[in-house]
Amino acid sequence: MKNLIVFAMAAAALTIFNGCQKSNEPIDQSVDAQLKEEVTMPYHPSYNVEVKDGMLVFESKMAFDVTKLEIAAANRKAVDLWEQSVGIKTPASVFYAVVFAEDSVSNYYEGLPEDEQAYWRKQPEIHSEIYKKALSEQIIRLLPDGEGGEYFDLNLYDNTVASVVNLDGLVIVEGQIHQYT
Repeated sequence: MKNLIVFAMAAAALTIFNGCQKSNEPIDQSVDAQLKEEVTMPYHPSYNVEVKDGMLVFESKMAFDVTKLEIAAANRKAVDLWEQSVGIKTPASVFYAVVFAEDSVSNYYEGLPEDEQAYWRKQPEIHSEIYKKALSEQIIRLLPDGEGGEYFDLNLYDNTVASVVNLDGLVIVEGQIHQYT
């Protein structure tokens, strides 16, 4: 009788273990599919946002403020897809493209052997083309880092509007054009 109970417990444990292994695959796949879907789905603002003469148009200050908050919390790729769908480019999208390009440049040089890295550290710093263009068009600016170096940031007085103004800093709120510089 003891052997039968031990055998039944072992069989139950193996069945549970085997069942757990099989059920993890679809869950993992569905999570991956959801993550991929989230990345590729464009952002949709809660308020109606239109484009007029290359500027985003907000019916109210509340719509403007809520959209800024929503974009700040949204996936950047989703926001970029939304910008493309409405036909506008914002300083924020350029800034994040520069960050990505500069990270790619840094990763390339950090992946080199130490002797090559030492050589490149002695050379003038190399930047991506989009960095150079954004800097020349004054979308980004260089700021001192306090340690003798520099870093780049958005060239706006109020960075919170970077995702809702066009590249000229213009936006329409309640029928009035506002410019952020």
